[in-house]
Amino acid sequence: MSINQLQLEVTDFESCKSAVEEIVKKEGRLDVLINNAAYELVGAHEEYTVEEIRDQVEVNFFGALHMMKAVTPQMLKQKSGNIINISSIGSDFGWTFNGAYSAGKFAMHGYSEAIR
Repeated sequence: MSINQLQLEVTDFESCKSAVEEIVKKEGRLDVLINNAAYELVGAHEEYTVEEIRDQVEVNFFGALHMMKAVTPQMLKQKSGNIINISSIGSDFGWTFNGAYSAGKFAMHGYSEAIR
């Protein structure tokens, strides 16, 4: 599988780590991570199960966290690299009918600020 076709599952840390290792093995370094994986549940709080909400936060926050944790050792070793986390206005205030989305984006925004 070429780097252009590399697949990973952001909700699985080992998958993220393996993908990063594959990139470093083939390219010798890793300069940029752009976290953009997300999806949005739209609806009233009572319409969704805890599992559906957990899945949303798993992708929208923990997916980004997994990738950040996976690339950090290489970037520290290189003494260079950039992590860009794509968020939305949903990280600044709770959107009506988008509670789970806002929760994940709030978490990613706060974590990103803290580790910056």
